[in-house]
Amino acid sequence: MKPTNDQIKEISSELDLGLLCFYHIPTGRIISYPDPDDPDVDPEPWQEDMDFVAVEREQVVQFERMTSSEEFRIMEAFVQTVPNIHVQSRLLQALENRKPFRHFKQLIDASAYRQDWFSFRDQAHVDYVREQVDARRW
Repeated sequence: MKPTNDQIKEISSELDLGLLCFYHIPTGRIISYPDPDDPDVDPEPWQEDMDFVAVEREQVVQFERMTSSEEFRIMEAFVQTVPNIHVQSRLLQALENRKPFRHFKQLIDASAYRQDWFSFRDQAHVDYVREQVDARRW
């Protein structure tokens, strides 16, 4: 069973939260939990899900998060959609400086394009998960 569009969006959201995300092919169940190797995470509340994934390993697909370089390319692509040349220029400059993610976020949060950015970014994440779905034989 292949994930539906709504499930693709849910998987995207779970990955965006920093969770590991799996799809159980026979049931269509989405399983997500924090990385148990993270020293700041108490795995106990998610142990049942982690055990399920371990037992059903052959029947689950793990989805991958975007790398920071992929996230950076999304920011670059978004900048090209900003119609205000002044804002666009400032965003490009932020991406060229040290700590581009932080500077980009500061500028976006203080701009009229904040919601546009979130919509653009969310769609890019959904498209990324959809590419993973499409690349797999179901």
